[in-house]
Amino acid sequence: MKKRYDKRLTCAACALLAFLTGCATLGPFGCPYEVADVYMEVGERAGIHRLAGLCLTLQNGTEKTVCAFTVSLRLSDADGASPFDGADSMTVPCAADIAPHSQATCVISLDSFLPDAPAEPYTVECLYLREINYADDTRWRDPFGMYAQDGYEE
Repeated sequence: MKKRYDKRLTCAACALLAFLTGCATLGPFGCPYEVADVYMEVGERAGIHRLAGLCLTLQNGTEKTVCAFTVSLRLSDADGASPFDGADSMTVPCAADIAPHSQATCVISLDSFLPDAPAEPYTVECLYLREINYADDTRWRDPFGMYAQDGYEE
């Protein structure tokens, strides 16, 4: 019984140490962007989408120029359910040109995910940038959605 207790205590101490170390080092490696004004628009926008698109304002918080990013998100209908059969999350690449410490409004086509235009815009949930590509050929990644934001509505 004593060995089991020692292992649990050791595991708890390691987990606490990893948590505290992670919090202390988060500052220099924090989130390099802010997202605002997120909504889904339904209908055609010439040259961008035919059925629906995701609109967002992206604030570049770095000293580098953003040249592209990949956004991950989930959509839900008015009842909170996924409007899709199968997977309810999507990952969409987007070309961009956002100067250091500047912001830009980006419109991303969702046509490849939709069979028809929805009657109403869906709620955008769990949105985060999975990857940001910079003009100097460096990348920032968040593969697990540590900086995901929730609760965007029309």
